[in-house]
Amino acid sequence: MITKEIHNMQKLHHHNLVQIFEVMESLTRHFIVMEYAPGGELFHIIQTKGRFNEAETKFYFLQILSAIEHMASGKKLQ
Repeated sequence: MITKEIHNMQKLHHHNLVQIFEVMESLTRHFIVMEYAPGGELFHIIQTKGRFNEAETKFYFLQILSAIEHMASGKKLQ
């Protein structure tokens, strides 16, 4: 199941999605080489900062919607 998910993620190319460059497997583990995200994960930002103001919420929400729209469209290119 995880192999299928990784394969699907490798096909996605969008500026609001972290890119997977390479996947290596051992008998017990998967190693995923991903694009560096200097801002970190949104979850950690929320944990650290707490609530967002309206402008910050709009900024992140539009990015999330853009990524979801791209995934739902089935497009492979940016």
